[in-house]
Amino acid sequence: MKIREYETPLSGEMVDRPLPSNLDPRHRARFIALQHERLAHPKIANYEDAEVRGRGPAFSQGRPIAESLAAIPCLDRWYRRHGPTKAAIESWLSRPQTLDSPAVWITDDWCSNYYHWMCDALPRLELAAMHCDLQSMTLLLPAQLRRMKFVAESLRTYGLKEVRFLHRFERIRCRDLTMPSHVASCGNVRHTMIQALRKRFLNQIFSGEATNASLAADMTLASGSPIETSRIYVSRCNAKRRRIENEQDILPVLAEHGFRTVVAEDLSWTQQLQIFSQAHCVVTNHGAGLTNMLMMPPGSKVLEITGDETFSVPCFHSLAAASQLDYWYLIADKANVRKSSHDGHLRVAPSTLDRTLTEMLQARNAHHPPQRQTA
Repeated sequence: MKIREYETPLSGEMVDRPLPSNLDPRHRARFIALQHERLAHPKIANYEDAEVRGRGPAFSQGRPIAESLAAIPCLDRWYRRHGPTKAAIESWLSRPQTLDSPAVWITDDWCSNYYHWMCDALPRLELAAMHCDLQSMTLLLPAQLRRMKFVAESLRTYGLKEVRFLHRFERIRCRDLTMPSHVASCGNVRHTMIQALRKRFLNQIFSGEATNASLAADMTLASGSPIETSRIYVSRCNAKRRRIENEQDILPVLAEHGFRTVVAEDLSWTQQLQIFSQAHCVVTNHGAGLTNMLMMPPGSKVLEITGDETFSVPCFHSLAAASQLDYWYLIADKANVRKSSHDGHLRVAPSTLDRTLTEMLQARNAHHPPQRQTA
């Protein structure tokens, strides 16, 4: 089997992230540690004979390809959880199909999460687009992505020959498989790729696909009332975890500061991007909805509500920096101290939120004034 690696124009650059605009001295050491990071030099690998599976990962010479998993710990876990045995059983139960035309694989075992699709998988496709003729390539995707509507919608402008969702136990032997590496470590992002995604999606949602008339129709709540998009609060009221348990207590505070409440599940993917692209201030708690901040005008402000005082998952601080946004945060109380901050609901003190919003809305932008988005 021949494996070729191609260099890319992206170097192993140093990333400098601004500190949060309302940095608490108690958290200074943590954010200082996150302020500078050396990103690896991403590459593109081409396999003359590889196999991909509906449940993942991808294989070369009978071994899983590391770049088809989110990180090295995920590969270690795959081995600990009897991955080789399960893969052998699947091989015994099914015969692989052969794909002779060029194919590309960009996903890992976390890609069904909206943040990881947008910030990990799609940047790899952007990397492939720099070196490959996507019009001649089939994008192969694991079975779990078939039910995610945002996946197909976000791929419409890439001009791929075909987007093929595998079935759960399907096996495809690829004679020519291209696999771009991750462009940043898990939970971090690369500035150039975030900017490329923003430009691509702005062109998509404000081009001929979305006329002014249809945009006006889209920018409405389920009740039929228009959405005022300058200041937005994204509610997680329908989420199974990390809801704000006392949300009814903070909605009046948000309304007093001019925020309109939206629920992501009530909106299409395009509507969500349209709303964020016109928002100059967004408030919500840690969750997938914050990913859409990449569409906000540079210089806008975002407030992340979290129960994680250690910031063990600082992905949205990184994304805000790459999107040139002023990042603010608010530490909320856990509704159930026995649950982790990643799973448990939160309780937000209205007075604390009121004070934070007042400070945030009165503060001058740390970067530059918000700019109107153009396609």
